[in-house]
Amino acid sequence: MQNLISKLKEIKDTDNYIIDLRNNSGGDSSIIKPLIEFLKDKNIVILVNERVFSSGRMAYVDLKNIGGYSIGSNISASLNCFGNNPGSYLLKDLGLSVKRSSTYWLYDENFVCHGFEKDTFSDYFKDKRYLLEPIILQPDLYVPNTILDILNNRDLEVEAAINYFNRNKRLK
Repeated sequence: MQNLISKLKEIKDTDNYIIDLRNNSGGDSSIIKPLIEFLKDKNIVILVNERVFSSGRMAYVDLKNIGGYSIGSNISASLNCFGNNPGSYLLKDLGLSVKRSSTYWLYDENFVCHGFEKDTFSDYFKDKRYLLEPIILQPDLYVPNTILDILNNRDLEVEAAINYFNRNKRLK
């Protein structure tokens, strides 16, 4: 990530960045933090789709918190949900390994994320069950890619991002 940011700093003629989170199903959510810090005060378009999950969801919220404009379709997970898969259970009779989640991630009204491990979860949410309701973050501009678009090598979300930057350039 540091190498990427060094290369981005060398580019002097743009403050417009498209961050493509589509198909980001998660990983280590700390990896993108330096990039988010670099992107503060820049014009950001975030591309999202139904395959954004886990840390991808966290990156999406962090980019929205610094003023990013999102384009695409709804992500697949609620903002408030279980995550962090430290292990799995083996269901011997079925021959399946099932991932388990150990942390409930809750975004407050300021979109600050708080994690609740299983030992604090029950006590905290006992009288706050309403906080367990799913919250889906809608893109600012809903633009789904269809199968026909993919077959014709068209990316309507990228086209919408470029149009967004061109429109905002004229408004300044």
